[in-house]
Order: sequence, then structure tokens, then C-alpha cells
Amino acid sequence: MLRLLLALALLGACGAWTPQPLLHAPPRPASRGAASSIAMKKRQGARMPGKAMQRPPTENVALKRKMKGKDFAESDDWVPVLEKADAAEFLAGEVGSTKAVQAGQDYKGNEFIWSLMLGEEEEQEDGQVARTVYAMDGSCRQCKFPMLEGKYSREDGVPSVSCPVCGNVNDLSTGEVTTFLPANNPVQWAAKLANEKDGPQRLAVLPTRVSKAGRLFLRLPDGTLKGDRETKFMPQ
Repeated sequence: MLRLLLALALLGACGAWTPQPLLHAPPRPASRGAASSIAMKKRQGARMPGKAMQRPPTENVALKRKMKGKDFAESDDWVPVLEKADAAEFLAGEVGSTKAVQAGQDYKGNEFIWSLMLGEEEEQEDGQVARTVYAMDGSCRQCKFPMLEGKYSREDGVPSVSCPVCGNVNDLSTGEVTTFLPANNPVQWAAKLANEKDGPQRLAVLPTRVSKAGRLFLRLPDGTLKGDRETKFMPQ
């Protein structure tokens, strides 16, 4: 009798039980349409690889070329310093070759002397590969020694010129001093004693350009008096 009562109780319990949902049901996989919608939302505002994701250059080379070409065509501050034959001879020289020219003058009529220095073959503003010509002060701003005796070099890949007397090294692109009075020998040591108090002196550098006709021009600073605009070449 007792066993019969237990059996009936078990049957009643089983009939009343219904399956319960899991407490942590696994997530349902998203449909392809939903996944595409999510992906599209993530793409909004994203940059295309190989284009917008590329870092911009430190300077806009194409714009710089265009602006220099426009300036060359429109500004009267570009003056010829070497005619075709002289320019061709100079451009055929060795790297580091120098030449002195006169261009522009001060308000008293004193003409400015500039030193040209021949660099290496590089891509120019017009996109062509040609010899680079640098134009700088005729004398070192630090010790006043003629820069015709300056020595061309590449300091950490940067075209530079060093003064043989005081030893200053200047960046030929900006004129900034990269080595200040090193005093590596007795002459440089004496130059340091005489000029250190003045601090680093930036060298004036000017843009240059070879015209389609083969003439070499340099651009004087804005407002420089031109005089009779006759270019005079210094004896070497």
C-alpha cells in the first residue's frame, strides 16, 4: 500500500513539471543583414587604406614647385647672375665648386656679393633631375671670411657648408648654424675667442633657378635695390 502511494505521488510531480529556460542562454547568431548593418556603421568616417591613412608629407612639394615657378614668372626680384655659357661651365664643375657674383645693392649703392656653390644632382622644382646650385652670403656671418673657400658636405644627409676659418657649419637650405665654433684647431680656437660672444650667426641663403634658356638666376630678398640690374661677375 505504501509503495502504491509513493508511485502515485511521483507520477503527479512529473505531470506538473514544465521545462525552465536557461539562466545564461547562448547568444543567437546575427543574421547576415544585421552583420552588414553593423559593419557599415563602423565604416562610416573610416579612411581608405593607402590614401587617407597615409601620413601627409612635411611639405607640399608640388605646391612649393608651383609657387616658385609662379614667383619666377611674376617677381622682378629674380635676377640673372650667370649667362648661358658661364652657367653651363659652372654646372659642369665638381661638387663644392664656388663662384662669386654681384647682385643687388644697399641704399648707398654698395653692391652685394653672393657666393654660389655647386651641389649634387637632385630633383628640382620643375621635376627634372639636375645639379643643385646654392646661393649664400659672400662672407661668413660669424668671422667675415670669404665663403668662396667654404667646404661642401652632407651633415646627416643635409647639404651643408663649413667655414675654413671659424669652423661654423651652416645648412645650405635654411642657413641655420648646425655646428657652432667647434675650435678643432688653433685657428678655429682663436676664431671662437673672438666671435663666441655674438652667438650663432645664420647664413643668408637665396633660391636659385636655371631658366629654359640656360641662364642662372637667384632671387634677391624682397625690396632689395637692383641698381641698373646689370649683373657683374667677380674674378675667381
